Amino acid sequence: MAKDYSFLAFAQYTILAIVLAATTVSSDDATPIPDTPAGIQAWFDANVKPLADRAGTLEKALEAAEATPKTIKVRADVSGEFKTITDAVKSIPTGNN
Repeated sequence: MAKDYSFLAFAQYTILAIVLAATTVSSDDATPIPDTPAGIQAWFDANVKPLADRAGTLEKALEAAEATPKTIKVRADVSGEFKTITDAVKSIPTGNN
């Protein structure tokens, strides 16, 4: 059971990371994105600049979305907004850039 909770925590963090930064993050392949939650946070701290530092360099819609981020909570015990990652992804409107 504890293994399930750590997977869910990792899945929640991964979705949050994708929603907030997937379109603005790039890798130079010399610094691969890590596969552990602690490593991911360290990677983001070192490689992803805050919105204030990127203002004016992003598309207007992306800049507006990053200015008011939405956290989507996925929890198998139904205490979140969605029970599965698939349901959370399906909730993103068509054409959402």
